[in-house]
Amino acid sequence: MRKIHSLTSLSAAVLSLVTLASCGSTSDKTVVTFWGTFSSTQSSWVAIVNAFETAYPNIEINYVQQGGYPDVYSAVTKAIPAGNTPTMAYAYPDHVASYLYQNKAVVDMTPYMNSTEDGFGVNDPEITVVDETGASQKIQLNSAADDMVSTYIKEGQGYLDSNGEAIEGTYSLPWSRSTEVLFYDKTLFDSLGLTAADISTWEGVWNVTEKIMADTDFTSQEANDDGQKPAALAWDSDDNMFITLCEQLGIPYTDGSQLAETNGNPLLFGDDTSKPEVAKLLKFLKEKYDSNELITKTTNASGGTTYNDTYFQEGTLAMDISSTAGASYFTSSKIASGHEVGVVPLPTSAGYWIDGDGALPSTAKSNAAISQGPSVTFFKGASDAQLSAAWDFYKFATSDYFSSVWSGSSGYVPVRESSYSLSPMTDVDSLISDVYDVTKSYGDDDNLFSSDVFVGSADARDAVSSLTSSVLNYTGDDIDDYISDQIDVAMNTAAEGLPA
Repeated sequence: MRKIHSLTSLSAAVLSLVTLASCGSTSDKTVVTFWGTFSSTQSSWVAIVNAFETAYPNIEINYVQQGGYPDVYSAVTKAIPAGNTPTMAYAYPDHVASYLYQNKAVVDMTPYMNSTEDGFGVNDPEITVVDETGASQKIQLNSAADDMVSTYIKEGQGYLDSNGEAIEGTYSLPWSRSTEVLFYDKTLFDSLGLTAADISTWEGVWNVTEKIMADTDFTSQEANDDGQKPAALAWDSDDNMFITLCEQLGIPYTDGSQLAETNGNPLLFGDDTSKPEVAKLLKFLKEKYDSNELITKTTNASGGTTYNDTYFQEGTLAMDISSTAGASYFTSSKIASGHEVGVVPLPTSAGYWIDGDGALPSTAKSNAAISQGPSVTFFKGASDAQLSAAWDFYKFATSDYFSSVWSGSSGYVPVRESSYSLSPMTDVDSLISDVYDVTKSYGDDDNLFSSDVFVGSADARDAVSSLTSSVLNYTGDDIDDYISDQIDVAMNTAAEGLPA
C-alpha cells in the first residue's frame, strides 16, 4: 500500500499540498497529458496532483487548459486525425460520441475498471492530512465501484453507433457533476417586497423581471465597462436554455434512436411538429432580451467574453441562471458590498408560459434541470503505460476523499455517495451548502435529465446555441421570417454532423 507522509491542508475546505521529493528522474516518468477547462492553479487541482505525484512518483501529470468545453472538443477533434491526442481529456458525452465516430478514437475502460490488480477499490493508497494547526490524520482512500453513483457510470456506457445501435463498453467516466440553479440578489428582492416563492415558476419570473426593470433605482445604474446595462435575468448558457426549455415545455429536440430507422432523422427541433413551438419560444425570448429582462453569455455586452456572474457581482444583474460548478463566484467574498445572495431551483413551466394559457403536452417535464458536468475519456493514441497511469490518476482523483475536495471548493456535485459526509464538503461557504441542498432536491424529485447522446448530438447542441444567439441579437423588423429561416439553418448545420 502506498502512503503519503506529508499532506498540508490550508483550510478545512480546500487543500494546498506540499509536494514531496519523488524517486526517479523526469525522463523515467510516465507522462499523462490531460486536457481540461479549469485553471491549472485551482487550489483543489493543485492539491490532487501534488498528492498523486507523491504517491506515484513515476507518473507526471501534464495538464493543459484548453478553454471551455467547446474548445476542448475542437482541440480533440483536430488532434484525432493528426494523431496527437492527449492521454485523457474532459468531455461531455456528446463529444465522446463524436470521438467514437472518428475512428473509434477512445478507449473502452471496462478492463481497467474490473482489473483484479488495479481496478476500482483495489490498492487504494493511504494519505496523511496535516491541517493548519499541525494536527495530522491518516485517511484511507476509497475508489470502490459500489460507492460511485451508478447512473453516472451508466452514462458512459450509453453510446450509440452510426446506426443507432448501442456500443458495448465504457467510453467515458464521471469526474464530477453539475446542474443549473437560479442565483438572485436577495437584497434587491427584499427592497422590492419580493421573495424566492415569486420565482418558483416562469410565470412568476417574468412578473418579477418586469417589476425589476420598472424600478428606477435599479435601472438608473450606469452601464459597466463592457457597456452592459442593468438586466433582470441572465442564463449563462444559450444551448442549455434552449434544450432545458424544450424539455420543460414538451418540445421534441432530438431522438438518437431515430438513427436506427431507415432515413431516420434524430434532429426534431426543426421538424413540422417542433418548428412552430420553437419559433414561438425564440420570439418570446427575443422580446425579453429586447426589454433587457434577459441576457445570455453570448448576447451580453461583452459578446461572450465575460460570464454574467461578473455583472451579478457588480450589482447590475438581479438574477443569474448558472452552473453549480460556478457557485464560488456568487459567494459573499465576490459580491458587491451590502448585497446578499440567495439560490433556488430552476423555475418550472407550470402552465404554458409562452402563451400564458393552455396545458402542457404529455411529453413535458415541467421541473426539468439539466444534468451535466465533466466526464473524462481516454484516447487510443496513448501507450499502454500512459493509459495505465491515467487510470491510476482517475481512481485517485475521484476517490471518496478527493471527490469531496474537488466538490467542496467548486460547487460541483461529487461522483461518490460517501463524499457528501467528508469534511471538505461539509465545511463550505453557506451559499455553496445551499447549492448542494438544491442539487439534492433535484435528485429527490427526479428533476434531472440528459439529452440524447449520438453521433452528431454535439453538433446539434452547437447549432441550437448559435440559433438562440442569432435570434436574440437580430435587429431587423422581419423577426418571424428570420426565426423560421434560422431554424432551417440550424437544422442543416446540425445535419452535417450526422453519419453519412
